[in-house]
Amino acid sequence: MAVYLHGGGWTVGSLDGIDPVCRALANRSGCAIVSVDYRLAPEHKFPAPLHDCLDSVEYLARHSAELGLDASRIALIGDSAGGNLAASAAIAGRTGALPRIAGLVLAYPAVEYGVVRPSWTDYADGPLITTADVEWFWRNYFRDDRDQADPLAVPAAATSPPSTRCGTEPKHLPAACAKAAGKPQSSVTKAYSTVSSRRSAHSPRQCPKQHTSSNRF
Repeated sequence: MAVYLHGGGWTVGSLDGIDPVCRALANRSGCAIVSVDYRLAPEHKFPAPLHDCLDSVEYLARHSAELGLDASRIALIGDSAGGNLAASAAIAGRTGALPRIAGLVLAYPAVEYGVVRPSWTDYADGPLITTADVEWFWRNYFRDDRDQADPLAVPAAATSPPSTRCGTEPKHLPAACAKAAGKPQSSVTKAYSTVSSRRSAHSPRQCPKQHTSSNRF
C-alpha cells in the first residue's frame, strides 16, 4: 500500500483536491492508496501535521489484516509540502516510530531551507508560485527559528541513505540530454529552455519567530 500526503505549503489542500491523482495511481498501479487529511498550518504548526501522518501509518500497520493490506510493503508518496512530510516520516521511522518503510516517492518536495539554488533567483516571480509565496508557507509551518535545523521539519538537514535522484538543475540538463542523444548541445538547449522557464522554486531563506506546541520526539 502507499500513503499519499498532499501538497499545499502545509497550509492549503485537501482530500478532495488530490482525489483524482490518488485514483489514477491506484488504477494504474493496482496498489491501495491511502490519502491522509492531516491538520493544516498556521493553526497547526510543525510537528502537528507530521504527527498526523505518523499516526495514520501506524494505524494502517496495526489494522492491515482487517483492511486487507500488506504492512510489510508500505510506501510513502508526497508532493511539495507532502513530499516534506513523507521524507520526514521516513526519517522518523529510523527511530522505530514507524513500521519499516519499503519505498519513498517525492515529487518536487520541499526538503531544503536556507539553501539558495539557481531556480530560487531565476524563477523568483514564477507564474504559479513565487519565492515570497514559499517563504510565507514556511513561516506558517515553523514554530520558531529552532525548527529550521530540525531534520523532521527540514529533511535535508538529516543524513540520508543511498538514493536515486531524478532531476537536476536546468542549466546542466541540456548538456546531459545532448550527450545521451549523441547530438550537439545547441539542438537541445532551445527546446529545454521553454520547459524550464515554467519551473518555480521551493527553497526559502527566512523565517520569523513563533512558538507553540510540544514535540512528540
